Amino acid sequence: MRHEIIMTKEEQTIWLNYRLSDVKTDRTLDELAIGYARYEALRRLSPHQYTELHRRNLAGERFDDMVDAMVADLGR
Repeated sequence: MRHEIIMTKEEQTIWLNYRLSDVKTDRTLDELAIGYARYEALRRLSPHQYTELHRRNLAGERFDDMVDAMVADLGR
């Protein structure tokens, strides 16, 4: 049986602010910037491109290294 927690918009906002404050205290600005760049690189992939990335990962390539290479390509 699947249990779901239903939150009001206000509760969602409070929860998000709480989680964001945790992130800000646990990470440096450089780490946050790198994480954002990785997110953007993945967000821009088409489903086909993401499938290819996943296939390569299953074949043994490190996922983080592949994403970091994509981030480097975005900067060019």
